[in-house]
Amino acid sequence: ITEGRAVLTKRELQAQLILLLGGRAAEMNVFGEPTTRSEDDLEHAAALAKKMVERWAMSDNAQPSTQSVEVLAKQLAGGQMPTDGVGRLLSRAEQAARVILNDHAEELDRIADALMEYETLSSIQLQSLISRALPRPAASRPVIAAPARPGVYDDLASERPAAPGPPAASGP
Repeated sequence: ITEGRAVLTKRELQAQLILLLGGRAAEMNVFGEPTTRSEDDLEHAAALAKKMVERWAMSDNAQPSTQSVEVLAKQLAGGQMPTDGVGRLLSRAEQAARVILNDHAEELDRIADALMEYETLSSIQLQSLISRALPRPAASRPVIAAPARPGVYDDLASERPAAPGPPAASGP
């Protein structure tokens, strides 16, 4: 989880939850129901969400979950979302993943079609497929990845109080 880092923020951990639940979100978007394929990801996501709530108090409901990671993962696999702090983190992450996938459905369809035809893609081919839908940036400006829909990630951080902004600049 920490990839050698000693400290991770709540936002970084929420992004990991979104990533872990991306496969399940894709199944829901494509098939309308989950498959057995996402079992391992569900277990990892449930374990991470449980740590976020119980060890690191990264939820408005820091009450320990009465369920084991295995039970949480089975509930998720069966379409049941726990209602405690762990469940809220997982529910928000899955919803964010579904929104991201929906926002990029055209690019994903192009990639899937190319994979069906060629089986493998180089990074250049992949970038070409993705960039067809992106506006061309000005040459002097770096490309910065941002959510396709403003606020997609903000919902995940709604449990934390707003951070104080920089001090206001005083006039001359």
